Amino acid sequence: EQSVIGACGGSVSAIAVDDEQITIATTTGALYRKQASEDFVSFWQQAPNDGTAMTSVGGFLLVGGSDGTIHSYDYDQPGT
Repeated sequence: EQSVIGACGGSVSAIAVDDEQITIATTTGALYRKQASEDFVSFWQQAPNDGTAMTSVGGFLLVGGSDGTIHSYDYDQPGT
């Protein structure tokens, strides 16, 4: 069974999952987030790279880009 949880503003390049949320990156670096308590994804913030790789570790999201950069984001403090 499949269910739609939203639409992103571009092609999906990476997905990270932890206990409370799913984060989706597009090829433009837009980061979308879906928390367990929400029905659909929503825009979270813009990464300065293209978000080709992601992982969630200890309340932080690491976003890797094809330019070799890695940015760390605190789930509880967007923009950090």
